[in-house]
Order: sequence, then structure tokens, then C-alpha cells
Amino acid sequence: MAIAAEADRLGVLLVSPTVSTARLSGKNDLFIKLSPDNLRAAELLARRFLSSGVDTVSIFYDLSNPAFSEPIVLRFDSIVRSAGKIVLGIHPYTSNVDLDFRRQLAVLPDSSAALLVSTGMDMAVFEKDRARAGMHVELYGTHWALGEDLLRVGGVDAEGAILLCMREQFDRNPRMDLMRTEFKKRFGHIPSFGAVFSWEAAWLALRVSSLHDPVAARNLLLGDSAAYPLGWALGLDSMGDSRRSFELCRVHDGRYEVVR
Repeated sequence: MAIAAEADRLGVLLVSPTVSTARLSGKNDLFIKLSPDNLRAAELLARRFLSSGVDTVSIFYDLSNPAFSEPIVLRFDSIVRSAGKIVLGIHPYTSNVDLDFRRQLAVLPDSSAALLVSTGMDMAVFEKDRARAGMHVELYGTHWALGEDLLRVGGVDAEGAILLCMREQFDRNPRMDLMRTEFKKRFGHIPSFGAVFSWEAAWLALRVSSLHDPVAARNLLLGDSAAYPLGWALGLDSMGDSRRSFELCRVHDGRYEVVR
């Protein structure tokens, strides 16, 4: 948020692959966001929870990224409470090497739910602690946690966790297939949504790198009908915010699969 304000003051066009905070949405500035708004993330996760048949949920969020996490927590909490469900508690925490969720899990009823707005590593620790406690807790996470850490560290304990994902990760169009193949050849694993969006951000920045007027560069990108770098429209509105949508995915057999 500090960088966006300073770039606007200095006249520098910024293109961000993964910033999604609603606090930077709807502003007529020089900041272009390729990631969907995190309030839409909260609404999708809340709808999924409300359809689950579970009545209670606890919310945990990492204090290290409040511009991202706090709007999600507030919107999710508001929707769930308005629907008559019970939020047992909101638990801010700071991630560290000694992270331990056992104390919070001890007061959770079995067959409850939890939303973690955290990294994949923290979600993996939560799932390990839950498994050691012998509890069933339906777990929801944001796209912040989406990646190899949850699968690798969480292992079988992470099975069934529901997270936000991006349709682009699973798209099978020829351009994305080529990007996926070349990325895996170079780095040894499939690209995360962050890698995909970063590729797009670099493509956009290079597209206007010869322009010296940041407003002209911004307007070119917002009105560029040829902006399909990986086979799909980038969906930028007049404010430079992405209108893409999130999907839900589930951890199944050590991989992410779209929830149909």
C-alpha cells in the first residue's frame, strides 16, 4: 500500500501479479492489479461454509499481512454471523518457527470448521496439530496458502482442505500448456498461480516499457484488446483492477483439484 501511494506520487506505473487487497481497489491511480479482490475471496469461502451443514467456525489469521488478511476476516465473519452461524473466536497470530495451534484446538468442538488466512506452511502445521489431537475440523484457506508447502508438509493430514484457487492454474489451452511444460522443465515443479500471474505482469510491463508517459502506458494496457498472453483475457476494468473470479479447490491425493 505504501509503494502504490508513492508510485502514484512519482508517476511510476506498477503492475502487481498477486496483490489482492480491497484497500487498493477502485482507485484511479497508476497501480494495476492482476489478482482478484480479496473481498470476493471471503464471500466465496463464506458461501462454501454456509452450505457445509457445520454450525461453528473459528478464524485464524497471520498478523504479518494485515492489508490482505483483515478485510477477508471481517467480511467472512459478517456474512457467517448474519446467516445465524456461530463464530467461536477470531485469533490473530504471528507466524514463527515455534508455531503451535494445539491450545486453540483444545477448545474447539469436534466437527467444527476453521478458516486460516495464512501461508501454506502454517496451514500444514494446523493440520498436523489437528491430526495429533484426533479431531475433525473442516479447514478453509485462501490463495495465500496455495502451493507446494501445504501438500509437502501437510501430507495426508491436509487431505480435504478447501482453498481458493485460480481457474488459470487448471486451464488446458495451448499457451498455458506450453508455459506449464517450460516452467516445469526449468524449475522442476508446476507453476503456482503466483508464477502464472507474475508471467502475465512481466508481459504487460514489457509491453509498455518503451513509453515514457505512465498514464498513456496505463491506458494502453486497460484498453488493449490483444492482452491475452496465456490464452485468456486479463479482465482489467477502468481502474486497473482485475475482474477475474476465484474457484474452490480441494486437497486430494496430494494435489489440488477443482471443486465441481
